[in-house]
Amino acid sequence: MARTDRFDGILERGWNRFRTRLAGRIAALGSGERIELAAETAGDHTTLVTIVALDARSIEVEMTGSAPRISPARQADEIAQRIVSALRETYSVLHPTFLRSDEPDTPRTLRSRVGEALRLQFGRPIPTDADGDYVVIVDSQAVFVVVDDSARTIQLWAPLLHGITGRAQAAEELLELNRAWPHIKLLLVEDRLVATIDVMGDPFVPRHLIDLFGALRALLGTVDTGFAQRFDGERYTGEGDAEPKLFDEPTVFDEPS
Repeated sequence: MARTDRFDGILERGWNRFRTRLAGRIAALGSGERIELAAETAGDHTTLVTIVALDARSIEVEMTGSAPRISPARQADEIAQRIVSALRETYSVLHPTFLRSDEPDTPRTLRSRVGEALRLQFGRPIPTDADGDYVVIVDSQAVFVVVDDSARTIQLWAPLLHGITGRAQAAEELLELNRAWPHIKLLLVEDRLVATIDVMGDPFVPRHLIDLFGALRALLGTVDTGFAQRFDGERYTGEGDAEPKLFDEPTVFDEPS
């Protein structure tokens, strides 16, 4: 009995992981891209499920023996759950290891997926700087979208203030800000204040990037003269010689435990 329970647990964990990753891949599909799921048969594979992004908002799923079904792309989790249920109950696939996933189209890099998500959100191609980072201007403030394809990581990075004097006072203000904006990490870097957000890149879900970008944009809307005076610093205006730049070793002030 114990062995049976352990085996059932292994199956459930395997399918749960598969469902989560499939949902992420569905959400990341670009218009016209597809995923095919095939099951092993005697010496061959038989395609059971075909998933196609009709456009940025619609996903078509066709399962062998059933008519195609179109669902909103935002329902990626529900689509993945429906597919997993069919694989297990209708097609009797024991475990995801018996499946083969084919993506006939050349897979895009994470960087290109991020660029496409930003283009759709802002209605125009987003330029890159000399380092290849996307640069979005929000009310005269720059937000850098830094993508590391090899590590599959994404970071939103926004310079807020420069010329800050008095690190003790700045550290106190920083603790209060980090409490007020829990999804954003605010860092004191030398005499500058920056805001960063880390976004999951594997799987990459465009909606997550846009939602977190919205949170950062809300913070930027509070960065005014009064905000700068709290730190005895100056705002970045996009003019003059105070050019935003990255630093290697920021100082992070975490909340006390």
